[in-house]
Amino acid sequence: DCDVCGQSFSEKKQFNAHIRVHTGKKPIICDTCGQMFSRRSSLKAHMRIHAGHRPFVCDICGRSFGQKTNLKTHMMIHTGSKSFCCDFCGQKFYRKSHLSTHTRIHTGHNRYPCDVCGQSFSQRSSVNRHMKIHTGEKPFGCDVCGQTFSRNAILHTHMRIHSGYKPFGCDICGQWFSQKRSLTIHTRLHAGHKPYSCDACGKGFSDRTNLKIHMRVHSIEKPYCCDVCGHRFHQVTSLSRHMIVHTELKSFGCDVDMATQNAENTLAVNAKATLKEEGSQN
Repeated sequence: DCDVCGQSFSEKKQFNAHIRVHTGKKPIICDTCGQMFSRRSSLKAHMRIHAGHRPFVCDICGRSFGQKTNLKTHMMIHTGSKSFCCDFCGQKFYRKSHLSTHTRIHTGHNRYPCDVCGQSFSQRSSVNRHMKIHTGEKPFGCDVCGQTFSRNAILHTHMRIHSGYKPFGCDICGQWFSQKRSLTIHTRLHAGHKPYSCDACGKGFSDRTNLKIHMRVHSIEKPYCCDVCGHRFHQVTSLSRHMIVHTELKSFGCDVDMATQNAENTLAVNAKATLKEEGSQN
């Protein structure tokens, strides 16, 4: 019998596979994408995604899935059913696994701390992976672009950028992603969930990276520089828009110096207009 949940098994092999549910151990790895599993049967079901085999079809919208459990989860979108509820805060989830992950926030069930920074983890293997951040060890290299990674699983995920493979699909709109993290961030857009907020102005973001980019607006940091006129910008998108000024002027036969002067004049006019507008409001 399992000491944790009391479930009984007739074979030791079944018990060993079951106990991984409680320990979180996932020794079985998908060679295609690097995703890890506790059971070989889970890997077998997962491989249908890569093979394009989707035998389970939604009767309502026609969307198909490689696993029956994914179809059941998808059906909750049509029914609005979130049957797994957190006993601490009342938040509801479609999947039990999502509830289990969420519950750790309340219980603080992270028994394995990092000796360097103090961050704690629920699994010893997670600490070992985390330690490579401090050591800088990146033994896994990409044969295409040369980028190196601390984990083989991350390299597998990275390779999808070169292959164009996108195994993670949004159940709501059908958009596909090469990384599970990208799907998670995308899903927040549908839910309107923006967990990362700016301390300066309160603006919310669904992704930590977008928050970091936004914070440059409040700071003096302008890392993106125009090679033509030297003007600097907070974001690369702003630099790209600015470069159109130089491109358009050069297409009409202006030399670089003239393009630079016109760009600077444009910026000066915009600055004066802004000051005039601010003065009229005071």
